[in-house]
Amino acid sequence: MDEVNINELYDTLQKEKGATPQYQEFLKTLRKANEKIDALHKTRKGAPPLVTAEDKKDLTARFLDVGKKAEQVARNESDDALREMVRKVAGYASANYKLLRNYEPEKEPRSLPTLMEDARTVTLDTRGAALKSAVSGNLSSRQPITYVNSKGKTVSGVFTPKTVQNYWANTKNQMEKLAQKAATADGRRMIAGYMDSTLDYLKDRGVKVSSNPAANLNAICMFCMDRQTEAVSEEKLKMALGMVYSKELGGRDPLMVLGPLAFKEMAKTLNKEFTPANLNGYTAGIRDGSRIDSRNSAMSSVADLLGMSDVIARSRPMKILVKDGENPEGKIVEGTFMEEAQGLDVRNLPEEAANYGADSLKGTDGRAFRQMADLQVLDYLCGNVDRHGGNLFYQFDKNGKLSGIQGIDNDASFGTRVPEGGNGEHMMTGPDRMKAVSKSTYDAVRKLAPEKLRFILRGHDLSEEQINAAAERLKNLKRELVTGYDMYKRDPESVNQRGAIRVIDDDKWKDLSDEEVKGLVAHGKTISSVSLFAKAGLEVSDLPKTLEKQKEAYRKLAADVAIGERDRAVDGGLKRETERTDKLLGELERVTNRGFFSLHRGTSNEFEDVRRAVQAYKAMQETIQMRMDEAGSEAHKDDFGYAPDRSVSTRDLARLAACSKQIREAAQTYLNKKGPEEDIKNPYTRSRVQAVKLALDFGEKGEKAAPEELESARRNERLADERFARGVDKAEQELQKEQSENGLEPGV
Repeated sequence: MDEVNINELYDTLQKEKGATPQYQEFLKTLRKANEKIDALHKTRKGAPPLVTAEDKKDLTARFLDVGKKAEQVARNESDDALREMVRKVAGYASANYKLLRNYEPEKEPRSLPTLMEDARTVTLDTRGAALKSAVSGNLSSRQPITYVNSKGKTVSGVFTPKTVQNYWANTKNQMEKLAQKAATADGRRMIAGYMDSTLDYLKDRGVKVSSNPAANLNAICMFCMDRQTEAVSEEKLKMALGMVYSKELGGRDPLMVLGPLAFKEMAKTLNKEFTPANLNGYTAGIRDGSRIDSRNSAMSSVADLLGMSDVIARSRPMKILVKDGENPEGKIVEGTFMEEAQGLDVRNLPEEAANYGADSLKGTDGRAFRQMADLQVLDYLCGNVDRHGGNLFYQFDKNGKLSGIQGIDNDASFGTRVPEGGNGEHMMTGPDRMKAVSKSTYDAVRKLAPEKLRFILRGHDLSEEQINAAAERLKNLKRELVTGYDMYKRDPESVNQRGAIRVIDDDKWKDLSDEEVKGLVAHGKTISSVSLFAKAGLEVSDLPKTLEKQKEAYRKLAADVAIGERDRAVDGGLKRETERTDKLLGELERVTNRGFFSLHRGTSNEFEDVRRAVQAYKAMQETIQMRMDEAGSEAHKDDFGYAPDRSVSTRDLARLAACSKQIREAAQTYLNKKGPEEDIKNPYTRSRVQAVKLALDFGEKGEKAAPEELESARRNERLADERFARGVDKAEQELQKEQSENGLEPGV
């Protein structure tokens, strides 16, 4: 957090005249905290005193009291400027409260000035010797980092630069760029203005427009979504264009006005943006303009508060100092650091996953089930709508039994959505389906005051609306947990009924029978919103099948990506090769995800060089295809003098060969750096090496045009010349006929 001078703030606040009784109580509490802080700052024998266990207890209570009183003032005070100053104090107190909670005076005694300095966001100098893995200067996405902390411990994870959600603006920018590819001027206007025009069309027909642009983007995508596939389809988009632009089209086919390539790219763009806009913008209620990366650290703070810090990958605010060209001072980049999750990632399984399955759920020590119960509560309280069995990491003991879980992908949280009653939302388990909670969590939630929750969420760039929504979910959660436990106590046989919640002592989870476990992990036809026990149980039971599916998918992909047909120069050949390029790009994207949070990724520069080379190859394919589609469009069917090359030319083949050579060279550089595959232990690195081998094979097979391909291209070029010549001859004949009919001499 930013540096705050508490004495200056206190002096300023004393001069203000707050209108409420709570304000005077707040000042009194702040004065007491200030006295303790001053006492621990006074120098004795040349240095301030060390903070003892008793000091820690006293000061933690005072900071908490300041925060709670500040939250009360912020809710009741009418003066906006005063309210903002009070919130600033709450943020200061919150940062120091969190720090003191983790302070261990017996192990590492420190003075208060040193501790309070640490309360500010940690800045890591990535140019120093303490960093184990380099960080590039281009910080637009996740960056893997391994560094040595102040205690000498090696910490691995990912750093994500400050990321602000702007789905509407980003999609609109993409549409404006895409408009340049349209076949006609009308098509360019339609693509560039599609989002605003569609929103106006929906408003005119009574559809309620949201104040959140991300939710409006979701509505636009839903308008052209295929309900069966739950994706934007070309057929539905064509219908939507016809309705929105019925007057402008005047009966023309939207596909012809936009052009086939631009139309397809438009459908792809909307489809790509639909899922995050639906999940974050509509389902979670996260507004455009909200910071996304800091939601992970906010959730870690709540997990610490409830005593369940081990159920998610730990996150905290961080700033890193990176190289900045010739600037010797470097550049500070603000963001969030998330420690590496522990366990198996179901999206990237090693061979050992074949040893686990349904039996792994039987005879466990119960820890994993307690963690599932805790994580359900944490997700609901934090409004995380994207908790499914695939974004958990699974830990197993030496006997192959499930021994723990850890949640990942926590950024679809802290929106404004507050489900009604005991309901969940999308993948968020509601209290009415939780089935069981641990005793410590049940007690912690019941004792948690809304002011304390608000206080702990300060300093994570959450809006007041988002913090208030969390407090409202806390209110719902308390009510539903008590009601559910009462229902179970009245009738223990109701344990598997919706709404009943069993409270289990922390040390009793190991005593669950196989039959009780079976009841916990049971699920219905749909997996959305059901208990996390059911979701995780299904994933663990299916691990051997999932591993085999991943192997089969790789074998099929290796066959599909190969471009051995050498048919780019014949009709339809380029489109078939473009499909293979898309599959290769899809695989490079898949293996990039390390299972932290899916919207932000990080890989080495060499891997990104491979990806960029394949993307350049794809761009060249699209350029050639666009020219070919333009040549064959309706707009030129009667234009005898218009006959550009409608096939892949020898010049095109030379360009494609240059691009595929770049793929081969980039892939070889990456593979040389990584060494033999059999020596690679990290499953994520191994998956990336396999994907890059596909790229190497792709680049080698496409590096040179085969003789038959060149001959085909030459033949098509000759045919194009002949068609052009016939078109010119016909045009001259038409002109001579017209001149003759008008009594003019030929050539006039």
